[in-house]
Amino acid sequence: MSDLPVADKLENYPHPKETEELVGQSHAENAFLENYNSGRFHHAWLITGATGAGKATFAYRAA
Repeated sequence: MSDLPVADKLENYPHPKETEELVGQSHAENAFLENYNSGRFHHAWLITGATGAGKATFAYRAA
């Protein structure tokens, strides 16, 4: 493996792609799923927040 840092991985935490649980973002996940299931789904979503807030984890789960 490479010793290069991974851009969206925090030290001592698993990579967001490998994280099974999304903590503290249920409102964002529910809004995303409601929009998806409604048939009126926006083509782009802006995900913002502080480092470690779960942006990348949410994005990997949404993908």
